Amino acid sequence: MRKLVGSALALCLAAVLVGACGGYSEQDATARCEQEATARSGGGCFDPSTKKSCIDAHEECGDEAVADDTACPLTYSCPQ
Repeated sequence: MRKLVGSALALCLAAVLVGACGGYSEQDATARCEQEATARSGGGCFDPSTKKSCIDAHEECGDEAVADDTACPLTYSCPQ
């Protein structure tokens, strides 16, 4: 019984660690990008294509996503 509980605990811990290294869920990425849109609302470079780029990048690489502030509209990507 202890072996089974230990295995289940190890599996759960591995799932949490792997999930923490990846990107955001679609819902979390959308919320993050809505914050970005609000923060950048005065510049006019955050348009619907920017929001999609932002969501895609945050789903893929989470907090590692970066904005290309030289582009208008803005684009988001994951670091190389």
